[in-house]
Parts: sequence; C-alpha cells; structure tokens
Amino acid sequence: SQMSGKEIKWLKNTCKNLEVVNMGISEHVREKIDTGEITFDMKEIERVLQCVEDDNIIEYNYNMVNHSRRILLRDKKDIMVNIEGRPTKSNLCFVVDITRNILVTVYYCDAKDNHSTMNWSRYCSWLKII
Repeated sequence: SQMSGKEIKWLKNTCKNLEVVNMGISEHVREKIDTGEITFDMKEIERVLQCVEDDNIIEYNYNMVNHSRRILLRDKKDIMVNIEGRPTKSNLCFVVDITRNILVTVYYCDAKDNHSTMNWSRYCSWLKII
C-alpha cells in the first residue's frame, strides 16, 4: 500500500464511525437498484464498515474540486452473483464519500481478481490522507 500505517488507522476509524442509518445513497446507486443491475443489503455495507481491516481498503481518493474524500472497500466474504451472465464467486465492493457520508457506488468483483494489471501510475504517491 502507498498509505502509511497512521493513514490506514485513520481511515479504519473513520469508517467505523460512519452512521450507516443516516448514510445517503447516490442517484447512481439508486439507478442500479431500480434497474435490477445490483442487489445488496445495507447491513452488509455496515458490517464491512464496522469490521474494516487493512486488506478491505482498496483505494482512497481526494477530489480537490469539491473536497470530497472517498474510500473504496472490498468485502472479504464470497457471494455467488452473475457477472457477465455466469455465476461467479464475488466480493461486494463499494465507494463511500466519507466527507458527506454518501454511498457513491456498489458493485461485485470476481473474488479471484487481485488487480495484478493495475496501473499504479494513476495513483499519487504524494497524496497525504491525514
């Protein structure tokens, strides 16, 4: 990870302190639910946030325009879902705007996907989280 131990600890504590009961849901997520593109339970989102570990944290992003802090989390629990028309062992992934307490997006990722082809040059090593 490009994050320091102190930054990871801060993100974990921030996630654990988010109030899921008061969490907003983006229009994007509502549209995915309405069209049947995705189904999930907010209890799963809450479980991941409350039990977040270092390896649940996939990505952190800071938007300089609206000063939004976003975190991508990946559940370690495997679930069978259809991805591209075939049953696939998957993990729930979601982005939360931790500044505004909004669920930004939700999707399932193949459990075997370890992002070995990730382009790390897209990520800023100079970004400081805290």
